Amino acid sequence: MTDPSGSTKSGTLLNVSACNGGATQKSGFDGAFLTINDLCVGAAGDSTSNGTKINIRTCTGAPPQQWEINANRTIAGIQSNKCIHVSGTSLALAGCTTSSNQQWAFTKEG
Repeated sequence: MTDPSGSTKSGTLLNVSACNGGATQKSGFDGAFLTINDLCVGAAGDSTSNGTKINIRTCTGAPPQQWEINANRTIAGIQSNKCIHVSGTSLALAGCTTSSNQQWAFTKEG
């Protein structure tokens, strides 16, 4: 999961790229909130439909910004029951499966 321009601009669409450990890929998870650059990862436009793009924006605690990380390594919306899905280099919501395009690896820094 990458912030393509290292932006701190609300509304920036996230994409996927090879892991490089750079600042644009550093994220945090605090309870239900996934963050990058002190912004919350969420479904763009507060939608919960398949194909809805994933972006970063000011944290509000709204349902589209609430996630759970599951034992099968998927990231699912707590309210939507949709998972973050990789399609090419884009990230979007899709019905949850155990396919590799919905599985994420997390490493602890330090």
